[in-house]
Amino acid sequence: MAPLHQRHDLYPVGEVRPNVVWSLRHEALFYLVFALSFLGRRRMPWLLALWCAAPVLLWAAGIQPGNEWAGFIFNRANALFGCGAVVGLLYQRYGLRCRVPAPVGWALVCAGSLGAFAARDWLGDLAVAVAAILVLVAGLVTANSEQRFARGWELVGNASYSIYLTHNIFLLVGVTAWVKMLGRGMFPVAVAVLGTAAVLAGILVHLYVEKPVIRAARRLLSRSAAAPMSGGWGEAVSRSDRV
Repeated sequence: MAPLHQRHDLYPVGEVRPNVVWSLRHEALFYLVFALSFLGRRRMPWLLALWCAAPVLLWAAGIQPGNEWAGFIFNRANALFGCGAVVGLLYQRYGLRCRVPAPVGWALVCAGSLGAFAARDWLGDLAVAVAAILVLVAGLVTANSEQRFARGWELVGNASYSIYLTHNIFLLVGVTAWVKMLGRGMFPVAVAVLGTAAVLAGILVHLYVEKPVIRAARRLLSRSAAAPMSGGWGEAVSRSDRV
């Protein structure tokens, strides 16, 4: 039961189930570092910069974290947050004058993602950073409009949490079925097909599970919030009317 408790508590170290939860607890660490850097009496942007750069500096120096806690605090994922921050700051300061048609943006996303996957053995963890940066840049250089590109990415963004939680399940089922029916060949094709299918399945979960649950929760919360008001303020008004 320990991995399940660690999932709910976002305990920084140890095994978690499902395994994708590890990134949630690292995201919580990022929020903490961000708050310490910018929401205190004195802003300390150097703290966030140091946290993002620390795993790269340790890797360059040939130093490995000595225990799980050090591995959590100085995780290589820190650099991914740093990549996003750098792209955002550069865009905020200099902007991007070029604008490309939607098909070019989609092509950049697909080419960047597939290219990073193909070079994963050479780039290692940097492959994820390269793919993520290209996705960000594609979104920035594509004109923000009511085009299908913009609406499509908005839907993917809204569904990202459902995709994040369910993609491992759909990939596992898809890989099992693929191997049984088609064997172990056509690996690049399998990655593209199964990855796309997992994203689409996550979007369906968002539309038909996540959104209805959120609507139901909001109705329940609104009723529970209105009940004390009707029992207190409403009763007081009715008493004043009788008086």
